Amino acid sequence: MNMKQLETLVWIVRLGSFAAAADRLCTTQSTVSCRIQELEQDFDIQLFDRSHHKARLTAKGKELFHYAERLIDLASEMRHRIGNPESLSGLIRLGVAEVVALTWLPQLVHAIRNTYRDVVLELDVQLTRPLISRLREGDLDLLLIPGPVAEPGLTSDTVGKVEFRWMAGPHFKVPSGILSPEVLQTLPVLSLSADSHHHTLIEQWFTRNQAQYNFVTRCNNLNVVASLTMANEGIGYLPVAAYSQEIADGRLVMLKTRPRMPAVEFVAVATSGRFQPLVDAVRTLAVESAYTSELGMSGVTAPISRIGSAR
Repeated sequence: MNMKQLETLVWIVRLGSFAAAADRLCTTQSTVSCRIQELEQDFDIQLFDRSHHKARLTAKGKELFHYAERLIDLASEMRHRIGNPESLSGLIRLGVAEVVALTWLPQLVHAIRNTYRDVVLELDVQLTRPLISRLREGDLDLLLIPGPVAEPGLTSDTVGKVEFRWMAGPHFKVPSGILSPEVLQTLPVLSLSADSHHHTLIEQWFTRNQAQYNFVTRCNNLNVVASLTMANEGIGYLPVAAYSQEIADGRLVMLKTRPRMPAVEFVAVATSGRFQPLVDAVRTLAVESAYTSELGMSGVTAPISRIGSAR
């Protein structure tokens, strides 16, 4: 028995298949199978019920898995606390909301490359709800998404807040003066799809102010929402920092509304109950990158605080 074999067992169970574990460990599926066979021979037991398509542990396999998981987490903690923190290595799968990708993600990637040269970064840019589902399924390690997120089994840290404003194209006809939800409900609204935090915020704002809303276009890309807004197809709720140049050029016009919608909080989300030094390190860099980026400084404030940890 060795740590590579135990680590392989842990990742097969966490990810649900030998193939996914091979990808996570940057090795081949045949190597993964060989390590499991060696473990089975060493303990003289069968770890997986091979009558099922998905990797399913036997009773003895479950027992060994719990021991293996504790050993792997303890080894990670030992390396992190006793060794050089900058020697962290491995693959981190980062899920990010599009607003992050459009603003301070390049600064974060640069910081990771400079600080942890042996870390491989895998990015997934999607809407909020699909990203949370992938985190729960073990397909992602860390999310940078709009929040707050307070769900069982997840821990969430505040990264910062981004200012969003209602905007229109330069030739879109809107009433003059300060616009209320009652006025905006008469206008066509461009939004991200219902799986997004963006869509939920808009719905809540109209509902809270006893107004209806008129979604005419919903999609899964914020740049498409911005393009349609600039094309005078409706009003869009957009992040100021991401489209500062378009605002300066007059291609987007910020609307004066009352009540103003609060700044959108962004959070770093991971699974709770495990020691994950690489995830913790990248989470810290994410806060620093959001706060120091030129794009972020106009729209992001970054006090870091734990807002929820459910076991």
